[in-house]
Amino acid sequence: MITIKQIIDTGVDCEHPDLKDNLWVNEAEKNGVAGKDDDGNGYIDDIYGFNFVGANLNKQPVKGNRLNWSKGYGHGTHVAGIIAAENNKIGGIGVAYNCKVMVLKAGNSSGYFNNSDIAASINLLTTVKDILQTNDIYKELSKEFKDEMNRRWDENEKRWEKNEKRWEENEK
Repeated sequence: MITIKQIIDTGVDCEHPDLKDNLWVNEAEKNGVAGKDDDGNGYIDDIYGFNFVGANLNKQPVKGNRLNWSKGYGHGTHVAGIIAAENNKIGGIGVAYNCKVMVLKAGNSSGYFNNSDIAASINLLTTVKDILQTNDIYKELSKEFKDEMNRRWDENEKRWEKNEKRWEENEK
């Protein structure tokens, strides 16, 4: 079973030799059309994750930056390396070197994190449900486990809707 770890940080260097093969890849977006939401999850070009810094989150679907979205990635790359650096005899080895990393950039290169970018990063994780359901691993899970997972995702979506309303009220 492949484990996907989500890193909410300053982005990750997607070309780093210890990390590039351990990045989670959204195949529908990678093999799709640039500037189009190929998987229908509301995020455009979310190939390795998504860059929420400066994204227009009020517009659906949200547009990413297919080529340079991971610029300004120092700390996030370091964190990803601790977790998932490959056992490739090049650099260090991560504590979970067989996992995949989904990159959710919520902090800028100066290390500043906006609460709404963090919240949006977490909200994207609700789309992992769809990713898992198209994965061969999901087909092997028991019906009970799938039902429980779906129930929890539904609860989380309701919780997020409630929180979004509170955040909107607080911003007024």
